[in-house]
Amino acid sequence: MKQRTGAIIGIVMALVISTVVGGAVFLAWRWDSMAPLSASVPVVAIFTFVGLLMMTQTDDKHWRITESSLRAAIAGTVVIAYLVVTGLVAFFTVYPKEMPPITQMMITNLTTIAGVVIASYFGASAYVQARSKDDDSKRTPGSTPLA
Repeated sequence: MKQRTGAIIGIVMALVISTVVGGAVFLAWRWDSMAPLSASVPVVAIFTFVGLLMMTQTDDKHWRITESSLRAAIAGTVVIAYLVVTGLVAFFTVYPKEMPPITQMMITNLTTIAGVVIASYFGASAYVQARSKDDDSKRTPGSTPLA
């Protein structure tokens, strides 16, 4: 049942994100303004964070935010927001043929942040997994803990 709920949440998230970004692109073209694009990224980030936090819940009745669920939601949000921003900036240029220097700097910094978040996520996950294996070997009777 939980896998089905997670799949439904994932599909709804994809549809909402696509609708928000598509609507922002249309409004930016229609109004000849970049304001809808700027407004769409925080909406996507907030919706993604809440959706991923919902997907990581293990109990349907009670919400319990754990370190691992929060870490997964933050990492997923940064990656999805990075993809949305990069897609909007790289593939939806209206006026200049070159990106303004501030946009180039923003993309460079966002790329660095996404890289750090991804590395931290996998590093922390590996640490937690190794730590739990070490704790399990100490608790198991008759096993010898690794030195």
